[in-house]
Amino acid sequence: MEPTTFTPVDVAIETSNLTRYEKTVGNTMSRLDLNWGLRSEWTTAPEYVALGQMLVRQRDVPTGVDTFRSIDFAFGLPSEASTVPRSGGASYNLSVVGTRTSRATDSLLQMSGSGTALADFSAGSLSIVGNTYSFNWPSGGIQGVESPGAFQGKGTITSGQNRFSGTFTATAGTADTYAGNLAGSFYGPGAKDIGGTMYGGSGGLFFSLAFAGYGIAKTYADDTLANLRSTTRFRTAEVSYTAQPLENPLGEAIIYNPATQTYVVGGRGFPLGFGIAYGPVNRTPDKDTADMRAYGAAQATVDGKIQYTMDVFDGETQGIQLTYASFMQVSAVRTDLEGKLVDQGSGYIGFGNATAPDQMPRTGSANFAGLLFGDIHDGKKSLASLTGRSELTANFATGALAASLSPVRLDAGGGSTAIGRYDFSGAIDTYTASFRAAWSAGSGSIAGRFYGDKAQEYAASFNLQDPVLGQLAGVALGVRK
Repeated sequence: MEPTTFTPVDVAIETSNLTRYEKTVGNTMSRLDLNWGLRSEWTTAPEYVALGQMLVRQRDVPTGVDTFRSIDFAFGLPSEASTVPRSGGASYNLSVVGTRTSRATDSLLQMSGSGTALADFSAGSLSIVGNTYSFNWPSGGIQGVESPGAFQGKGTITSGQNRFSGTFTATAGTADTYAGNLAGSFYGPGAKDIGGTMYGGSGGLFFSLAFAGYGIAKTYADDTLANLRSTTRFRTAEVSYTAQPLENPLGEAIIYNPATQTYVVGGRGFPLGFGIAYGPVNRTPDKDTADMRAYGAAQATVDGKIQYTMDVFDGETQGIQLTYASFMQVSAVRTDLEGKLVDQGSGYIGFGNATAPDQMPRTGSANFAGLLFGDIHDGKKSLASLTGRSELTANFATGALAASLSPVRLDAGGGSTAIGRYDFSGAIDTYTASFRAAWSAGSGSIAGRFYGDKAQEYAASFNLQDPVLGQLAGVALGVRK
């Protein structure tokens, strides 16, 4: 691709996370995107590396046929080779941009996505996995135009230098499979960030992907929930029973400020709201129970009000003491201007100081025991509350995982009824330090994370459809035996 010069007059879009240059000379249109990453109190981006994408479209006017050229790249401030660690490991959250082209067509597909990189500095090895989606250019495209894609790669970190190289494979579209080479470097002091590219193909098909990522913070032994010293965005496992249940329960839905003792909850399921803050001024101690600390908040709307309640697990009950993980229940009741009920919903969020992917055990197995809290519901409101026991067995060597829930239904009159045992089987995702497992006897699943510096605890959301009782949803959490 021949050099192209862009100047400030060519800037078409300029935001905090994207600068786009566009220029047209004759029948050639050139576009350069510099992706700086999205930064907010809810999102993190690399500090020392960014993504770039150059696209050129040349149109043959008589035939109306377009010819495309593209290049995807990462750029920034590389680490000094002497500061790249020689021992230990690191994990990185990746953002990716890319393109797919073909000799057989006059179209170009753009890609976007995310992934994880694991660096083992002691062994000098690197592994990468992630997912992509494709969309048409320059029409803007729609996410999900094609089947989602995936990529995975392995590389070697060159001793004494700041670079790595290896190979990758990728899938995209309905049946396209690609293979090629990956290369990159670490960026910032002490290899704080990572960036690189993957170039490959399959016959007459071509695949280009650039990635940039920031280091995932480790959890240390003294990073307990009782010892928080700075504002923390917790990694969570979330479930809500509303008209639109959550499809992806794993996220970062809680921010806690220890200086003000305030939780900001970013629940993703209506009507749980987003950005609702709960602090000392919202405490409602008269509504506390033996296990939960109660909070309340109200939000005015144009046609009424939403009343929120939040109950935070106190960390110790029924013989279980949690150090790194906890959970909260958030409920919302929407009323109109006359105080009549419009809608209501509730959700459970497991949260805490999560185990970083590079801190996950790679050998042996462990058994965990704990509790569950939840509800039987009809998709809108709770029909009965649940408590009970949860168990989990993790084989860190093979990645296999088994879990069981033994819920107890709490009756309105104060009685309780054991309703059986639900068994799940699934797998550990070492790249995200999380797990998912399916109910072995019907429709349902459990999904969660490990917490602590050595995966000593877990918190997970569960959601299943019992053919007799109906929908069961809640949170399970426990400690290693």
